[in-house]
Amino acid sequence: MSDSWMVFLGTSAGVPSKLRGLPSILLQYRGKYLLLDAGEGTQIALSRYGIGSSKIDAILITHLHGDHIFGLPGLIQSMGMSSRKKPLLIISPNGLRDFLEASFKTTDFIPQFDVEIREPERTAIGDYIEIVPFKTCHTSLPSYGYLVLGKTPSGDLRFSLAYTGDTKPCESYVDAIKGSEVLIHDSTFSEELRNEAWSFGHSTSKDAALIAREIGAKVLFLFHISNRYNDDLSLLEREARRFFSEAYAAIDGMKFYL
Repeated sequence: MSDSWMVFLGTSAGVPSKLRGLPSILLQYRGKYLLLDAGEGTQIALSRYGIGSSKIDAILITHLHGDHIFGLPGLIQSMGMSSRKKPLLIISPNGLRDFLEASFKTTDFIPQFDVEIREPERTAIGDYIEIVPFKTCHTSLPSYGYLVLGKTPSGDLRFSLAYTGDTKPCESYVDAIKGSEVLIHDSTFSEELRNEAWSFGHSTSKDAALIAREIGAKVLFLFHISNRYNDDLSLLEREARRFFSEAYAAIDGMKFYL
């Protein structure tokens, strides 16, 4: 059994559906738990897959659109109701503190554990994980992706995973993630809606595949998928595989060993 894995908690774009929740991914390596984004319903998904919220050590937020952060207040309050004591690190673009403090004030909640909010910067999580943020090209709001590097006790690279969050294609982040083995990339629409995708700061499945090929990835997960494809996610897979054979449409509950 691998000592590193990730599970997709929510894979939809914008609004949830019966089958797919809003963006969130849980990654575990050597006993450390990282949450990538926290869309509405994240704590329900964690419960569904038997993972206690208090296990989470750090949360990485890509940007402050609601579908990526509305799950945070409830998740943190649940941590408090579970008598959490260990600190929680949240890495996020500027502005998240105001959002959380307003939520806590409105609901009369004070965390009884330390919540550290840090703007995106190179950060170590424990002894074996390093987080490297990179800027992406979404909307006027600051937006970041995260490169997660898992190291062995001897210091060698165990795995590398890049998560773009929401973005349209741009060379600034492609250069930052070259060599990443696993790529989780915005794939909101199919290629026939490329103009719509780019106008809203998103990518198509073809875009994601071309970037996976350019950076030399081993596997690509199409993520943040519009609900218009709920009846046929394979459409996006087929489109992506024309350019990158190891492309898979992420679905809620999918687990992958790194």
